[in-house]
Formats: sequence, C-alpha cells, structure tokens
Amino acid sequence: MVFITKQEIKAEIKKAKDCRDISTQKELANSYYINVRRALAKNPYLNSSIANKLLLDPSINVSYRVSKNSNCTNKREFPIELLDHKCITCEVDELVLDCENCHQ
Repeated sequence: MVFITKQEIKAEIKKAKDCRDISTQKELANSYYINVRRALAKNPYLNSSIANKLLLDPSINVSYRVSKNSNCTNKREFPIELLDHKCITCEVDELVLDCENCHQ
C-alpha cells in the first residue's frame, strides 16, 4: 500500500468523479482511500460490473452510494439503523468533505 498526499487524493477524486476508462475505473475501485471509491461510486459513467463489485465494498459509505447509481444492476439491502447515520447518507462532495470537522 502506498500512501499519497492530500493533493494527490484530490486528483484521484476528480478523476473518479467522471472517468469513463474502464481500466482506470478498476484501478480507482481498488483505492485504499474511501473517498476515492465513494466518488467513483457516484460516477454516472461507472461500468456496471465495477459498480456491482463496489456494492460489496467493506465501507458502507461506498456500497450505499453505488447502490444509488443507475449502472449498478445488483441490489443490496441496508439495515435502517445504518441509514440513520448521517455519514452514510452525506451529500457533501468528496473534494470538500472533511469528516473530522463535520458538525452534522
């Protein structure tokens, strides 16, 4: 695992938001950084097989987001108590997201 700078993470997030290249999407889907995968999960051009893979992501923030993507063809049920958590349903853009200083 290679750690990258905040600036590099933001560049990965920007790429993830609208990338159309499947090999790049595959690479981003395996990112160590949740916000990169979360941004990819919301990408309107996300390949459906990658979307379905992200539906099983260990981070509920990622899997919930991709479940809302129209390219995700599989379904997943989420326990209601998880959906009550503001972090899961947060609408803040990943480029400005600052979970440590969130006041919600």
